[in-house]
Amino acid sequence: MASFTSTLNFLLAIFTIVMQIVTALIIVWFFTSKNRASDRILKVISNNAYIISFLITFGGMVLSLVYSDIIGYVPCTLCWYQRILLYPEVLLLGLALWKEDRTITDYIIALSGIGIILAAYQKYLELGGSSIIPCSATAVACSKVYVLEFKYITIPVMALTSFIFIFVLMLIHNYITRRNSR
Repeated sequence: MASFTSTLNFLLAIFTIVMQIVTALIIVWFFTSKNRASDRILKVISNNAYIISFLITFGGMVLSLVYSDIIGYVPCTLCWYQRILLYPEVLLLGLALWKEDRTITDYIIALSGIGIILAAYQKYLELGGSSIIPCSATAVACSKVYVLEFKYITIPVMALTSFIFIFVLMLIHNYITRRNSR
């Protein structure tokens, strides 16, 4: 099991770094390129935002369950709050894809935005920050580090990266949709 866990941690860390790079590239591209080629790329991102976001959220849901139910990492209070935000995103995005409905973008942005705040706060606690919101005395401490890859990637960083990635995709989708409806 230790080999499985270390391999999983490493692969997820690599995927997290790739998402961080792609997110940064999308943001830079959005703010610096204003030509037809950039419009086409933004349109491709917008057209695929729902499927990519669904895959990220579904993967996050499955992996959170693998970490807690198979590997045995006990989720802290902040992890539960982040799951409370993530799991509905899976359902909403899945239903939106199935029904070909692209009107829930604002809801996904709101859920991801709150997720960003919680994941960033949990990373702050991991770095030794003092707790504003007390973590339950009966649960595992919110500052406990189960995964540490490349000296900075932990479970909250993975969650933070996913929430930011989805947030950015949905903002691009909103921008393109609203611009094209004018």
